[in-house]
Amino acid sequence: IVSQPEFSEPETVREVVELAESEDVVVHLLETPALVDPSAPEKAVVLIGRETEYSSAAYSIVAAPYRQAGARGAVAVIGPTRMDYPRAVALVEHVAGLLTDSPD
Repeated sequence: IVSQPEFSEPETVREVVELAESEDVVVHLLETPALVDPSAPEKAVVLIGRETEYSSAAYSIVAAPYRQAGARGAVAVIGPTRMDYPRAVALVEHVAGLLTDSPD
């Protein structure tokens, strides 16, 4: 990620690292309505630029929920706003599907 032109400024890199490490951000992401929609398990949500609600418009988040042993979580990719969205969506949905318990 740091080799991308959008992240040439140390401040932007710091923001992304803080975003990834922030428990508040993770909790907020898990509370995103599309990620808690039981009718769309493992469906990715794409937050581009300022839609992330966290300062910089230089990055985006692609996330998909998973459920395992009664708990829930999310798989996410953080990248530049010009990332390959179809690939990122496919990746997080696939990983979320692997992590999700199969219905009995």
